[in-house]
Amino acid sequence: MELGIPSLSTVASACTPLGWRLRPARSATALELQMYLTTIEVPLHSGPEDEFFWSTSEREFLSFNAQSTWNDLRPRDSIKDWAPKIWFKGATPRHAFNMWIAHLDRLPTRQRLLSWGLHITSECCLCSAHEESRDHLLLRCEFSESVWHLVLARLGMPISTFVTWTALIEWSSLSSTSSPSLLRRLVSQNVVYLIWQERNNRLHNQITTTPEQLFWVLDRSIRDTILARKKQNVFRNLMQKWLSN
Repeated sequence: MELGIPSLSTVASACTPLGWRLRPARSATALELQMYLTTIEVPLHSGPEDEFFWSTSEREFLSFNAQSTWNDLRPRDSIKDWAPKIWFKGATPRHAFNMWIAHLDRLPTRQRLLSWGLHITSECCLCSAHEESRDHLLLRCEFSESVWHLVLARLGMPISTFVTWTALIEWSSLSSTSSPSLLRRLVSQNVVYLIWQERNNRLHNQITTTPEQLFWVLDRSIRDTILARKKQNVFRNLMQKWLSN
């Protein structure tokens, strides 16, 4: 449009034997294009038939290549060292997605909503005693701590508290005879998902459950996940380890 060439025109219709048939540039982009065109020899009508191809930074194609074009438009970032701890084979998609958002600290907690300028209280929806941040809500809140204690007891591990989110991620990547890393990651994602769901139920639906009730839901979810994948080698002995304590 800026060059004054109809969209269905051919290259030949945009030039004459004397040069390119272009109106004066009306923008910096049009000027840059016209300067580039001056470096290209004007195609002759008597020359060979035109050929066309699709070119990206990777190579030239005889037809449109979606994958190569997508890689050019949206280059891949470097692989994050935490990615395998969140995106792993056998994870429940909604739990993994929620864990990913939580890891990036993008959950709309009240602390985050306040930073956006919303006029709301900063109190935690679960305990009403501290500011609702990601680490407090999912790890250090009295309600969350009770859930984690029940989980650690089921795994036969010493009762402790995850002080930081980094500590939780590191714990989920460790492995032991009674609690392999796969089981820890499944449990971690499930707990984070259910605590966030509990928070939203209290805030929006005025529905409250106890840590014991939430753990019962967690237990059922872990069993269902393992049963659904029992034919996979890595899941073969997980049920026994989950129920052994």
